[in-house]
Amino acid sequence: MIYTMRDEITNSLLSDNLTILRIDVPFFYKVEYNKDIEKLNKFIEKFSVYRKLDKESALRLTKFISLFYEKDGQRARKIVEGDARMEHVYNKISENSNELIGVYNKASHDKFIMDGYIKEQREEAIKEGLEQGRLEKERTMVLNMLNENIELQMISKISGLSIDEIENIRNGSN
Repeated sequence: MIYTMRDEITNSLLSDNLTILRIDVPFFYKVEYNKDIEKLNKFIEKFSVYRKLDKESALRLTKFISLFYEKDGQRARKIVEGDARMEHVYNKISENSNELIGVYNKASHDKFIMDGYIKEQREEAIKEGLEQGRLEKERTMVLNMLNENIELQMISKISGLSIDEIENIRNGSN
């Protein structure tokens, strides 16, 4: 998935310098490992159009992502074999921290996705709760003013509600 930053109101692109990619690491690994050229070509075609990458760069991206999934150093080396630039990348990663090879962890990935889902659900529940609280407060305020025999026009002016909305609250239809 590809994410961009857009203005909430105008939906205009805020920056074409920042793109966030949600990468399905196992997909890239399977495509690279199985040399599934058809799937790889579909990805390259779609991604190349969006990011204006040539096919060679998109193929390198696939190899690079696959390195994070492959836990076996020799098989990881085989992924980059024959591509001098990717061999260089692999060697630099290996020199600096071999921990990056095979760093992808399905359980961690699934937890990350679930945590995001839970956070979204929690935020939605909070919004709904706040809205319900606001409506209940509004209802209570209107009922209190009606109990004080304040005129409907004055209640409407104070609350910002229409006469029909006030009548609905009075009749318990809200």
